[in-house]
Amino acid sequence: MFKKCLEREIPEIFPGSEILAVENLLGVDFVVLMAMEGRLEHGKLQKIAISSRIGIKERIKQEYLKITGREPDIHVGYALLGLKAKNVESQLYTALREAQGLARGSISLETAMLLSEFREILDRARLEIVYQPIVPLRSGGILGWEALTRGPRESYFRSPDILFTFAENVGLLYPLERVCRRLALENLGRLGPDQKLFLNIHPRTISDPNFVRGETMRLIEEMGLKPSSIVFEITERHSINDFPNFNKTLEHYRSQGYLVAVDDVGSGFSSLESIAEIRPDFIKIDKSLVRDINLNPIKRSLLETFITFAEKIGCAIIAEGIETWEELTTLANIGAHYGQGYFLGRPGFPKAYLDKSLEQKVLRLVSSRRHGGWKHAFTVGEITENAEIVRKDCLVREVKKIKNTGRK
Repeated sequence: MFKKCLEREIPEIFPGSEILAVENLLGVDFVVLMAMEGRLEHGKLQKIAISSRIGIKERIKQEYLKITGREPDIHVGYALLGLKAKNVESQLYTALREAQGLARGSISLETAMLLSEFREILDRARLEIVYQPIVPLRSGGILGWEALTRGPRESYFRSPDILFTFAENVGLLYPLERVCRRLALENLGRLGPDQKLFLNIHPRTISDPNFVRGETMRLIEEMGLKPSSIVFEITERHSINDFPNFNKTLEHYRSQGYLVAVDDVGSGFSSLESIAEIRPDFIKIDKSLVRDINLNPIKRSLLETFITFAEKIGCAIIAEGIETWEELTTLANIGAHYGQGYFLGRPGFPKAYLDKSLEQKVLRLVSSRRHGGWKHAFTVGEITENAEIVRKDCLVREVKKIKNTGRK
C-alpha cells in the first residue's frame, strides 16, 4: 500500500521531478530515487524533506487510519547523489546510509553539513596511507607493515580518530574501510615471500554482506599477493556482540588463507573472551602495557604470561608502542616475538624499513639472546628476601617471637 502511495503522491509533491525507483528496503523502510534539476544545498534539501514528510503523511492519513486505527508516523531523510560510472554501487550505499541516518535522527543537521566534505573525501579517495614496520625480536628483519590511514591535510578529518568515529556515527564505516583497503594494497609496493600487510578491520565491517563478496581477494590477486600475506587486524576497542556469526564469517576468510590479529589487548577495552573466540594468529599488546616496561616488574610479568599463553595456543605476540631501547631490550629478553613502535620505525610512505644502525643493534640483541637462551622478567635482586639466621637448637616458639618482633 505504502509503495503505491509513494509512487502516486511524490510526483504531486515534487512537480517536475523524475521518479527513477521506489523500493521497499526492509520492514517499513522505503527508498525513493529521484532525478531533480538544479543545484541543491543541504539547507534546501532539509526543507524539501520536511515538506515531503508533511505531504506524504496528509495524503495517506485517512487510508492508514482505516487500516490501523491510528495516524501514520513518517520519518524522511535525504542524500545527494551524483552518479559516476566507476563507483555507482559505492555511491548508492553511502547515500542510502546517510538518508537513513537523517530519517532516524542519528545524524544532526550539523553532521549533515560535514557529510558533503566526508563524501567528497570518499568519492575522490583523498586519504593518505602510511605504513609502520613490525620487527621480529627473535630473528631480525621485518615481519611486515601495518597500514594506517590519515585524512586530507588541513581537513577536519585529518585525524584517524575523527575520521573513523564520524564514519561509524553516520553509518559509513564500510565504504570508508573499503577505500582504505584498496589504497593500502595499491600503494604497498613489493612484499618479501613471508612478509605481511596488516589491515585494520572493524568487527562490524567484516560481517557486512558487501565485504564478503571477495573484493579484497580480487585486489590482492591484482597486486600479485596471496591471502597468507594479509592479516586482518580486529580492534579490541569495539565489542563483538554476536560471536557465532562473527566467527562464521571469520572462518570463511581463514579457509582462504587470510590471517587474523587481535589489536589493543590490554588497553582496558579488551577481554580474554574475544581472544578465546577469535583464536588469532597474532595478539597485539597495547602500548599502555609496553610503556616503561623496563621499570615496571608487574608489566614485565604480565607480558611474560601473555607470551607463554600465546605459545600454548599457537599464536605470536606483537608489542606495540615501543619508544626506547630499554623497552625493546626488556621485551626481547622476556621473549616477545615481534615489536612495533616509533623507536623501530615511524609510519611513513613509501613504507619504512629499519635504520641500518638500529638493524645492527637489533641483530646483536637477537644474537646475544640466542646464545643466552634464558627468558627473564626480573633481576635476582628483585625476587630475593632477607632471611633470619637462628641456631639449630632454637625452639620454634623463639623463632615465632623473632618473626613477630622482627629482631635478630
